[in-house]
Amino acid sequence: MSPDELAQRFHEAYERLAPSFGYETRRESAVPWEEVPENNRRLMTATAAVAMQPLASRIEELEKGLRAIEPWKLREIAEWFDLIDKLLDKLEVNGAPFREQYAMPRKSDIQDDLRSWAETVEALVGAALGGEDG
Repeated sequence: MSPDELAQRFHEAYERLAPSFGYETRRESAVPWEEVPENNRRLMTATAAVAMQPLASRIEELEKGLRAIEPWKLREIAEWFDLIDKLLDKLEVNGAPFREQYAMPRKSDIQDDLRSWAETVEALVGAALGGEDG
């Protein structure tokens, strides 16, 4: 999302919500975004850009962190999942399978959850970077 898009969304929401809070906006600015005076639009866009800076910095930090994950660590995590899955299949408590007693998920279920989580994070980051509407 660009600063201009954020400013427009803020303007539209502000104008829509103002009456609910007992506030009457100025007649010059209580218009569709395209009709807002140029100085007001530039000011709101600049304000939105400043407001977006901490978010952009945080996204950059997250991207660096994701790039720092070494592939061997991912393989090690996958090996642990395999080992835990096998152990849970063999484990019994009071003569009954542990998984059945405690509703333990199988590795494939966990992988589906992780895949879903990863897709959600990817979509959110894409939207935050302006790739999609959020």
